[in-house]
Amino acid sequence: MRYRALLRIWRLSKCHSRLTPSIPAAASGGQQKTSRRAPVIADQQERFEELRETFNELDPESDEFVEVFKEIREIAEGGLLEATDLVAEICAFDRRLHDPEVAYKFYNIAKAADGFSVRFKNLSDNPSHYAGEVEDFRNEPQVSDLVDQLGFERCRELDAEADEWRLRYSGN
Repeated sequence: MRYRALLRIWRLSKCHSRLTPSIPAAASGGQQKTSRRAPVIADQQERFEELRETFNELDPESDEFVEVFKEIREIAEGGLLEATDLVAEICAFDRRLHDPEVAYKFYNIAKAADGFSVRFKNLSDNPSHYAGEVEDFRNEPQVSDLVDQLGFERCRELDAEADEWRLRYSGN
């Protein structure tokens, strides 16, 4: 039941407005350029929409739930920004699919797209607890718990992986 509520919240969020298969004219010197990835992204987007609908109806305890999630995760890993938030949420909260590293990495990607800072700057007086600048995605409660689980060093490694993901799939 919790997953259905998470999915409903996710649907109402900004996630649907993130897909941009072309570079805006202003960013390309006044000429509209279509990304070479546009057909791939469109295919991924269509498949993701199908999977998300199926996923929403599945029993979280079923094997099919796990199998559909695995395909959604592959789509996120393959560059579809819209899938990253859902993958992060499930990996953070589902007991069978719990994977703090995957959750952290995809929260980094999804929250950056929502305007959060991904710069690692610990302002905490307590060296074992992270407290970043205002708008640091690590200050979000679900991510803060992941930082505590993973430790700073591993988080920085995952930040680098998220940066690589953004460079690879930015369409530039």
